[in-house]
Amino acid sequence: MAEYKSWAERLESSVKHEEKDNMDKPRICEVLGVEVGEPFSIDGYPTNYGLVQVCEDGKIRRRRPDEVREGTLQEVGCKIGANALYYLLNHPNCIIREPIFTKQEMVYAKIIHVLFPEATHIKRLRSVDTLVIAGERDRWITGIESSLFPEIKSGQAVKLDEIIAGETNERWG
Repeated sequence: MAEYKSWAERLESSVKHEEKDNMDKPRICEVLGVEVGEPFSIDGYPTNYGLVQVCEDGKIRRRRPDEVREGTLQEVGCKIGANALYYLLNHPNCIIREPIFTKQEMVYAKIIHVLFPEATHIKRLRSVDTLVIAGERDRWITGIESSLFPEIKSGQAVKLDEIIAGETNERWG
């Protein structure tokens, strides 16, 4: 019985700790399913805001290209409009997260870069679940196994240099 009590106490302590952590971040993060400072874009909205992020004060602001640095939580630009916020709240599937690649995906990108020096990016086609290695001006070089880069979503293209230089997602290895 003491073992059960110990397990129950640990579980309760863990839940309280998680609730405390969630209290520290703005509620909009929980609603949208993003973290403070996590870059994302809004797909399908008429105004192209580029990359945006939720700031520590709960406001969603644009990230300017010259200010995009990992771990930056500063207010980096103009707030998005109220209509864009309504759109996000009513269409959570429109949130396009910037992919975080695993070490294995980074290795795949390096291999592709060596085998196809003219390759500039990898793109997942919208109509079919196919990954394509492409060069400048979207010139198709070859198709590859779609399971190699699960972080690249339908219609999304990612530069090889960004995959190779990117941070790894420690949750997945």
